[in-house]
Amino acid sequence: MQETNPIELKKRFEEYLDRKQLNSKSTIKRYLYYWDKFDVVNGKNSEYVGLFLNRYNQCVGRAFVNNLLDFFNITDIKVPKITGRKKKKLIKYLSKEEIDLIEEAMNCERNKIMVALSFQTGLRLSELLGIKFDDFRWKKWKDKPKRACELVIPYESAKGNTERVVFVAPILMTRIFDYLIKIRKKVTQNDPIFRLRRTRWQKLVEIAGYKALDKRINPHMFRHSLATHLINKGMSIEKVKEILGHKSIASTQVYIHINQDDLKSDFEEIF
Repeated sequence: MQETNPIELKKRFEEYLDRKQLNSKSTIKRYLYYWDKFDVVNGKNSEYVGLFLNRYNQCVGRAFVNNLLDFFNITDIKVPKITGRKKKKLIKYLSKEEIDLIEEAMNCERNKIMVALSFQTGLRLSELLGIKFDDFRWKKWKDKPKRACELVIPYESAKGNTERVVFVAPILMTRIFDYLIKIRKKVTQNDPIFRLRRTRWQKLVEIAGYKALDKRINPHMFRHSLATHLINKGMSIEKVKEILGHKSIASTQVYIHINQDDLKSDFEEIF
């Protein structure tokens, strides 16, 4: 690849990542973070790559290096595989009762709704904070208000921009509707309905977790909790995969392991 100035080169790398249709803009942003850490002028050799991976030896850092080598069409540098068995990370989740206690610990209706909506839909934090008025299928819900409302979540996949649908229970949907009426003069239909920063919401959840349960909670635990709850209630792994928007069934199967652990505990109590 013909060398050019660093700014132009970084722009070309970003365009290259975009053409690969990676799963999210946040992934591209993280790759560009590592681009700024990597000496792209003098570091395209095995020794420097090895030193870089010693410092940033985790999934995203290694994926960045692989994409960088492909971008520059470098074939004589191989990224070494991680040896040894990787320890499984324990998935932390909450019961429905614990979710209710966290909701009660929130200090305003907006925050209470966000907790309930996070658990019912299993949305990622970026998806939750990106919800707009028109993402709800209002007409279908108003025609049949006793049924769950459909909430359309746009996302990026290997096949390009697409969308998935999650569901909001009628009682919670009524609360959301009343909330939106109160704030209708403050937001337009193209504005996110929950207007707060990512870090602020993370802090609010953490405070509520300590207040309600005396333990540290993060927003992603609501997503884990929904998946576990659905599987424990008998929903098929394929359906849970669709609700969570996972690309691979393997990403969803981790919640089966949680269920099996619960069964093991019950068995041990009996015997």
